[in-house]
Amino acid sequence: MTPTVYIHMGPYKTGSTTIQHNLWRNRETLLKRGLAYPDENLVFFSHSNVAAELAGLDSFGAKFNRLYDLESFARDWQKDIVLSSEVFSEITDKEQLQKLKAAFDPSHRVKVIVYLRRQDALLESMWKSFYLSKLVKIAFQDWLDMALQRYAFLKYDIWLDQLSEIFGRDNLDIYFYKSRNQNLFSNFVALCGVENTQGLDIVKRAGSSPNALTVTLLQSLYLNPYGDGVNSGLIRPGIAEEDKDSITKEIQTFLKSQDIPAHYSLYDQASLKRVRNFYKGHNAKAALRYFNKQSLFPEKSSVTVAPDSLLDLLSKEQIATLGRRILIRQTRFEKVKERFA
Repeated sequence: MTPTVYIHMGPYKTGSTTIQHNLWRNRETLLKRGLAYPDENLVFFSHSNVAAELAGLDSFGAKFNRLYDLESFARDWQKDIVLSSEVFSEITDKEQLQKLKAAFDPSHRVKVIVYLRRQDALLESMWKSFYLSKLVKIAFQDWLDMALQRYAFLKYDIWLDQLSEIFGRDNLDIYFYKSRNQNLFSNFVALCGVENTQGLDIVKRAGSSPNALTVTLLQSLYLNPYGDGVNSGLIRPGIAEEDKDSITKEIQTFLKSQDIPAHYSLYDQASLKRVRNFYKGHNAKAALRYFNKQSLFPEKSSVTVAPDSLLDLLSKEQIATLGRRILIRQTRFEKVKERFA
């Protein structure tokens, strides 16, 4: 039987980080079960170097023929292989997709795995992730203008049509992302032919973004959340990289202790309506063409617009108290760091 190369294309914010993290930490066990996760040129546990090169992006350093390394690996490994990067979703040039397929054909069958998520929730989660990683520094509403034009894969009908044309409809596996799916990785490796997940060291979730209110509070305290400058007299500039996760947890703990609702989104009514209308026709076509149904996402959206500004959910006194808590935590962190320097 011809072995298979499974190309997981994400896209962004559909559990890709969890899948990649687990593929990496379990690569030796998976290898013994016939599924290889090549570690050539990995970036953040993923094959984003290869994907970025094919997508015409230069996000991960100088270019060289990274695809050739994987092509060589496939020739030597005549069993199943899985590649994963959400950046694969940004390859829109048909010639580059053909190049990706040809690298493994005919020694391997090439199958593509994608997950679909409502675009309104996905875009908000993307911005939060990019913002907290300092990949973008503009406000969410301003970023939306760019995102609607750049991320062509979110026009699901067009994207799936292109993948079907290049790889074949029978080689395109389409699934719906569910944020609370605790079996995401187990289900994923089953798609790649590994039914036995006993003995795998599985992390349930990785790379999840904090809620909108937490991010907004970070914005209110800083010009950029982790230290490009102070936007308030409450806290000195700069949160150490090692301490940023604990600061986020401090905010989330505070919100919970104050019974402050944290389920609202970054959207206002106008921008949410705009996003939904932008993708409405594309979703209807994808639903009919690939699932023979009228609606691609029949369930109610989890995106909820706040009645007023998110910051209005807290009083000035609460924001000041939170600022003092973070300052105390930072001071303690700096003292501990000095002791072990």
